[in-house]
Amino acid sequence: MVRSRIETTISIRKLIIFHHSSGKSVRNVAKLVNLSHSTGQYVIKHFKEENRTENKVRKSRPAKLTERDQRFIIRKFVKNPSLSALKVSAEFNEKFSTTISPETVQRVLRASGLNGCSARRKFFVSEKNRKLSLSFAKSTLNKPETYWNNVLFADESKFNIFGSDGRILVWRRKKNEELNPKNLVGTATYGGRDALVWECMSASGLGNLVFFDGIMNHALYLNILKDNLKLSVQNLGIGTIFLNQDNDPMHTALNVRLWCHYNCPQNLKTSPQSPDLNPIEHIWRELEVDHRQDSCQMLIVQQPYNRCWGCDDLLERIWLRVPGSKSDSDDGQIRKSRCAPNLSRSNIFPLVNRENIERRYRLWLRFHHLTTV
Repeated sequence: MVRSRIETTISIRKLIIFHHSSGKSVRNVAKLVNLSHSTGQYVIKHFKEENRTENKVRKSRPAKLTERDQRFIIRKFVKNPSLSALKVSAEFNEKFSTTISPETVQRVLRASGLNGCSARRKFFVSEKNRKLSLSFAKSTLNKPETYWNNVLFADESKFNIFGSDGRILVWRRKKNEELNPKNLVGTATYGGRDALVWECMSASGLGNLVFFDGIMNHALYLNILKDNLKLSVQNLGIGTIFLNQDNDPMHTALNVRLWCHYNCPQNLKTSPQSPDLNPIEHIWRELEVDHRQDSCQMLIVQQPYNRCWGCDDLLERIWLRVPGSKSDSDDGQIRKSRCAPNLSRSNIFPLVNRENIERRYRLWLRFHHLTTV
């Protein structure tokens, strides 16, 4: 029976050297350690000639790929990171005489610092719109702060009574806990579920808060502008206004653009697919936080068939709590439109200045790699 070729351990080799140096013969030493005579003689010979018991450092197996081959593989993935190792290995095997596997390609990539990662998803912006966004950023880069003080920001938002419209997950046990009030999401009928609002603001304060029902179209939006835009401008004390709104279809409708052309011709026109730099989003955030903290369910339970005691009324009450806001009704009743021109700039409106808007736009440009456009 052929003995398996197993390398002798360092401890056995040292034991062989110890017994041989004590005067024992090579054959007797080999019997003591249960090895062949030739193995013992080989260990003793190398110890006498080179004074070592360890093996020499061996060379590793020669690399299958040359540096030129490795550069070819790396260059393929640098040019197109979405390639697969299977396709590159097949192309390599067709062009070169050396045959490699996809695992070899992966090892070459990892050795060069390239790792397989999931691609991030980012909103696509066309080359044309990227250039328009860059030109818009450059045109407003050096605007003075007095210019931003005359900009009137307008936007719409939606507030739900019971949080998000989507699916809400809760942690509970499967049995006998699904109807626990803590594990339920409330619903409301007769239009008391949510509130749709339009609002405008500037560096001087808040404009009118307008509620509307249903889906807003260009006709409804035009009526809101006619009834509230000029009134808000007068209350805010703005002379020459620059109206800023996003590129929603109802904002860019023909009749809306014609009305804006004759009533507020100096608009702050943003490019398509541009970032939403409207500071009014911070107002929506403040209203949303206060809206969730208040006991909205109690207002609806008291008068479930009266919409004004639902989400609309709650938002109006929160609106009155904003620092500097004033009720414009003499009898104290809450109306559908609210003007708060005296809001202190020390609360939210430092966001409406040139530095903050420029900083947010620079972040957006860097995110879309527009600095070299």
